[in-house]
Amino acid sequence: MRPVLSLAARTFLFSFLSMCLVLIVSFFTINAVIKEKIKEGLKETLNRAEKVLDKTEAEYHRRNSQLIAVLSENAGLKAGIGLLQEGFADQDVRLQICKTIEAQLYDLVNPLDYEL
Repeated sequence: MRPVLSLAARTFLFSFLSMCLVLIVSFFTINAVIKEKIKEGLKETLNRAEKVLDKTEAEYHRRNSQLIAVLSENAGLKAGIGLLQEGFADQDVRLQICKTIEAQLYDLVNPLDYEL
């Protein structure tokens, strides 16, 4: 013979199992929603970071191109570098050439907003 549960025991058991089921489903639902929100947030953050990097890279290339154009047009700087490459043995001459190149570079970078 099977033992029969009382009405109170059956009601408690039914309510308890229902609540456990609701809690489990709620947990997995909330977990899935939170994971999706985190995933969306990470995508948004990565997209913003990519845009910032693209903007920074474009600015870098623009400034680099500008610097190359200015440096390649300066005849005094070209002459100073040419003299330096000739390899004068006299230290005073080399020092004077280096100072001339340095002065030329300071004159060039002021409008370009570079620091030396």
